[in-house]
Amino acid sequence: MPLSLQIATLLRNRLQLGEWRVGDHMPTLETFMLEYGVSRVTMRMALAELEQEGLIERARGRGTIVIADITKERWLILPTQWHALVSHIHALHARVVERASGWRKPVLQPDEGRLAEAYWYQQRVNWTHEAPYSFMTIYLEREVYERHPERYRHEAVLPVFDKAEGKRLAAATQVLTITTADVEIATALQLKVGAPIGEVRRIVRNRRQEVLYLAEAIYPARNLRVETNLLPT
Repeated sequence: MPLSLQIATLLRNRLQLGEWRVGDHMPTLETFMLEYGVSRVTMRMALAELEQEGLIERARGRGTIVIADITKERWLILPTQWHALVSHIHALHARVVERASGWRKPVLQPDEGRLAEAYWYQQRVNWTHEAPYSFMTIYLEREVYERHPERYRHEAVLPVFDKAEGKRLAAATQVLTITTADVEIATALQLKVGAPIGEVRRIVRNRRQEVLYLAEAIYPARNLRVETNLLPT
């Protein structure tokens, strides 16, 4: 990621945390240059990025002023408990745009379980709030898919899957990795190439350790909030 975009991302995160509110003056260009150890050109490019996004306004003689509130932008929650995750996804009321589908087996790591005989897969973009919020590749074991094929194609998968298969589930895991968007992901999620994204690999197995559901989900990091109960009761 270009240095100017890295700085813009850091400043955007500070805006999301409420360090500067609407109407506040941000520090001067020179202050930011010293803080981040970058050149004037790089710092101007970073601020221009935020201005283009409609977050700040720069005017000669007035400095840099915050004009948008993004403190509530992290609306996409990634719970670490199954039922909380299913409930959150259901509440998003996603609109599904299919990109590809068919029959294909996923590739598993040694500790991820056993493959079943066949899998339906779908690549999709989920939309809500008039914006794309996830790019997903989903694999469903054939018998699971064939019980509700139309719903799986057009609805958020996890709520349907949980209601239909909940009693068969023995293990569910997800792993989050932070990385950056390539051209395909940036285009699908309306991001800039190199923007931070969260990649989630989610796997659900039955008692025989067969994988019933596998999803590779990609979310814009700017919308993502991870919730973990460190002292579960």
